[in-house]
Amino acid sequence: MINPWIATVCGLVFLVSNFSHAPAADWRHEMKLVDYMGVYDFPEELVSFSFTCPNRMVQKDHLQLQCEGRESPLVYQLSNVVENDGYLSSATVHFRSDLQRNSSRLFRLVHDPAYIAKFTPHVTFKTHDDGTAVIGANLQQLRVPADGAVASAGSAPILGISRDGGATWVGGGTLLLPEGVTLNGVRGTIVDQGTLFIKHRLLYTFNANRTWQVDLTVQHDEKHVLVDEALNGFAPGDAAFWRLSFQKGLEPDSRLVMCNGGYNAGPRGQYCGAYDRDLRADGALPYQLGLYTANSYGVMRSTVVFNDNGQNALIFAINRPRDWKTATRRVWSAVNAPENIYFYHRNGDSFARLALLGRERHWALSLIPRNEVVISELPMTPADQTRAQRKKPPQRYVVRKDLEGYPSQNIRQFGAGPEVRLWQKLTDFSLNAYKDMVFDFDEPLAPYDPEGEKCSYDEYWTRPGFGNVRGYMYQLIQRYWDVSGSLQSAFGKRFELYANSRAGWTAEQRRRIRSILIFATNFLIEDSFSPHISMMAGQPNFVFDAKGSIPMAVATFPNHPHAERWKNEFTRFWSEWLDVYTRRTNPGLNTHGGRWMENIACYWHASLLRSFYPAEAMSRCCDTEIYDHPLFKDLIRWTLDGLAPTEESCRRLVPIGAHARGDVEGERMRGAAELLEKSDPTLAGQLRWCLTDGREGIKPELRSRLYTDYGAVMWYDSGGPNEAFLTIQQLNGSGYRWTAASNGALYYATKGHRWSWNGAEQNGDSFDISQLPLFNLDGKSLGAHRVDGVLYDFDFAQFYKAAGSNPAYPWRGVMMLRDDYLAVYDHVADPKAVGKFQWCNYEAFLQAEFFAQPDFTDLKETSVPRFRNQGGPLRWDWGNEAPLESMRPGPFSIRWTGMLMHDRWMGMPPAAGNYSIVAEVNPGDECRIWLNERLVYDSTTGKSARTRLGDREYADVKIEYVHRSGPARISVKWGTDRLVPPRPQDTFHRLAMPQIYPVKAGAGDQLHIVAPKTRQTEAKAYGAVIDGKEYVFCSVAQVKLSDGPVEFLGTTGYARDGQVALFEGTKIAFQGLAVELISGEFGLSVSKQDNGTLVGRIVGRSGGTIQLTPPAGFDASHCQVKVDGVVVPHALKDAAIRFDVQIAQSDGTKSYLVEAADR
Repeated sequence: MINPWIATVCGLVFLVSNFSHAPAADWRHEMKLVDYMGVYDFPEELVSFSFTCPNRMVQKDHLQLQCEGRESPLVYQLSNVVENDGYLSSATVHFRSDLQRNSSRLFRLVHDPAYIAKFTPHVTFKTHDDGTAVIGANLQQLRVPADGAVASAGSAPILGISRDGGATWVGGGTLLLPEGVTLNGVRGTIVDQGTLFIKHRLLYTFNANRTWQVDLTVQHDEKHVLVDEALNGFAPGDAAFWRLSFQKGLEPDSRLVMCNGGYNAGPRGQYCGAYDRDLRADGALPYQLGLYTANSYGVMRSTVVFNDNGQNALIFAINRPRDWKTATRRVWSAVNAPENIYFYHRNGDSFARLALLGRERHWALSLIPRNEVVISELPMTPADQTRAQRKKPPQRYVVRKDLEGYPSQNIRQFGAGPEVRLWQKLTDFSLNAYKDMVFDFDEPLAPYDPEGEKCSYDEYWTRPGFGNVRGYMYQLIQRYWDVSGSLQSAFGKRFELYANSRAGWTAEQRRRIRSILIFATNFLIEDSFSPHISMMAGQPNFVFDAKGSIPMAVATFPNHPHAERWKNEFTRFWSEWLDVYTRRTNPGLNTHGGRWMENIACYWHASLLRSFYPAEAMSRCCDTEIYDHPLFKDLIRWTLDGLAPTEESCRRLVPIGAHARGDVEGERMRGAAELLEKSDPTLAGQLRWCLTDGREGIKPELRSRLYTDYGAVMWYDSGGPNEAFLTIQQLNGSGYRWTAASNGALYYATKGHRWSWNGAEQNGDSFDISQLPLFNLDGKSLGAHRVDGVLYDFDFAQFYKAAGSNPAYPWRGVMMLRDDYLAVYDHVADPKAVGKFQWCNYEAFLQAEFFAQPDFTDLKETSVPRFRNQGGPLRWDWGNEAPLESMRPGPFSIRWTGMLMHDRWMGMPPAAGNYSIVAEVNPGDECRIWLNERLVYDSTTGKSARTRLGDREYADVKIEYVHRSGPARISVKWGTDRLVPPRPQDTFHRLAMPQIYPVKAGAGDQLHIVAPKTRQTEAKAYGAVIDGKEYVFCSVAQVKLSDGPVEFLGTTGYARDGQVALFEGTKIAFQGLAVELISGEFGLSVSKQDNGTLVGRIVGRSGGTIQLTPPAGFDASHCQVKVDGVVVPHALKDAAIRFDVQIAQSDGTKSYLVEAADR
């Protein structure tokens, strides 16, 4: 148990004990600062400790603050003072201190009646006759409105800032109040005043009960001013602002700000450089300061503006992000949030503008000398330096306007500027915050996983595969900005590896790493990187990278005094994370919830993988099953419907969205099934069944259904011998790395094969509408639209009409007939418009054939290697091993076939050009490469030929590699000017194409039949006749047909012997079997069973009356009708059976049965 006399606070330890050399005193309180991490020198700042005193023993004027190793007492300031009859009950003591790495500081607060605390005031407050006041400290001075100043536009909280005692003032503030918002008065109050700081409060009162409180804190020996705003009663429509100009006294012509990728690395423009560069139309700079956006592109946390040849620089930095309270809770991104700090250059003025909105905003302002605008590395302990770092001192760069002389590539950049150092000091590297962490406590040494991986301390500290904590902390300390995937990720593994290994380390080694992990836990639960308190950050998988590690801290340090708080923080985050990023069920439209914000092809899976560590940790240490959440189970059910049956031994997620490489399923998702087992064994078994394609688990009843903002998923005989699967993409609303521009895309699988698919990025980051299975009208498809149609699931025949927002192409109707074929109808508004029906079936990566002989004989395996080896899909180094376990080391050969295309990234220039392709192999081995059936490279002769390719033009490729002896290696490169390895998104292989029958093509509406096998297709004005016996009705215009065995009145239907389906219309009949709508708005079907019973389904928006005509031989005189198993009244009209049905869109599908009385 923790010693009751010791309260460790992340590097600070509070002790009630005695100095061995201290003079006698009737009361004392000791405070110790200790650093165990050994990686960072905390700069001096104001630190604060609360304390309590025995009853009637301590008087505040006789308190002396001592520091071990110093002769003279320290200056301090008290606040939150509570006294009783002149005696101190409790207070907070503030004093300044730094803390060097691997050091400690011991302070003692002593009550000595002989000592009188008298300090020279270092911070002053002076009121002037002009209605202003100045808060003055040695390094910063602030001009503010005086108490009772005349309320006017010039009453802004900050009227100027100085650093030279007021000789030079920079800037000035004004209020921008529209009509309807009136300032009634300004009151100024000193909340705290002492020798070390002054907190001055300005309270603004407006009409309509609006108030605005601004606390300004100026500190001795500190180069920044704290600004804490609290607002009440303001609404977004008020359009009230305050402007802080910094043109006067600064005249900025330069700016410096960091984003993911370093300085000037943003893809949306150059953030650094000239102050007026890349301005918006309203004069705004291309970035703001605010809570968060992924990668910090456009929303940063701090910036510095300056004149390149001037004397001053002005830093803005947000502060206390956890405490920000915006008018509307932000989700994903704070880009253009009205509460942000905006910067402008217009009408000859440079200024920041802040809206009077929200409830709390906290930030800091710092005026520094221009020559301190320096990007520099912080010093490191020699023992923690790499060999390269030991060879050179910390780098330093004095910033120039265009960063001339500073590396442009992030990999070569170093250090950070003063704006980052201020943000760093205000947040996670605040010594005052660091003191409230706890490092010393009873730590169990039992491993987290006794069978798990272990490592030595040196491996953990330095090796990338074992955490590389040294490298991580170096990057965090030196750069400290939002580096997605680096500064906030992968801590779950670091906790587990530490917990498994710590028993074999020394106590000192454990203490150091434990301290770093606890430090990491504290910045993970805060809002500095990925906020979850002030807002819910996106991208979901990014933020979960950070927050998902918190339960691992709880499991690793269950006895930590903050463990319960950590657990509660994660639990609250988990619930909201699911809540804001999971689409909900819409009962009225009969759409199911579960669609994730991120694309199904990759990023949803990335989020799922990141949940494994916290799910296991919460189960182990807290007996809490986070997967036992209804929204998470909706996500899993949606995933089951996203896994398409394939020709391989596993199912694959449909390739909608970025990075659809097909390498994310199978064993990697098995973890979700294992972790779900405890809370929902049935759903866990169903997931295993889908992942293994039925070899394990519980067969789910996958049924056709609609998903909110996702589209339709159709199943026929799911898991059976006649299985068919179809996804109709109909995305709507916000999403990440997938687009509604490809709505109407079809992903079809049946007969044991996929029949439509696309590559890794064609429906993602490198969106290419020409390479997707959809209808293309002038470069556009359906467009976004909510999923509000009716899914007619009649089993043997199913139909869904996906609407879009494209007025020229309003909808696509798709009919799936058993596992046999599709009928696809595309309706265009202009009968003269000519669209393109596109069908494609290919996927990422090349197909490889592995032969046990060097002459391409003795085939051992044909497969598609999908795992991502370093260097791309055509870079392999087997050494002296064989590529497959079924192949013996020695001579072998491999043939890769498929397609290559230079898939340029978003925003990159076209990639047309003359391409060369070569291969590097070891001596004695051979490689030949064909592009478009032309031999373009032969390693035996060294000759190569160029091939002309257009932008995004696919080239057929065949690569034959022969290995004879020694180590086996191949590395293929291609390009125009510079040869590089092909990336996964550059490589494809074709899948089998179905038969496509253009029943109606050319101008206007089009109808196509898509069938895995050959079908006799006869075009008709109303649709098509398939194999001479099946009638497909697809039309926009009403069809009235009576032709031989078939009768139809409507627009969409299907008929064959013994089965009819009426989707849109009033009657359909085939060889005497008929259904007719007397009233209502719905569709229905009927099938004649082998035993003579008639069964059918009903789907629609409103109920009515059905008239069913049974086939010849059915005795309807004493029949019985059941709807959803309940007998309903019916009537006979001639030979037909009439009965009423109640149906609504929210009901989904109802079934009915009609049987003769003798049954």
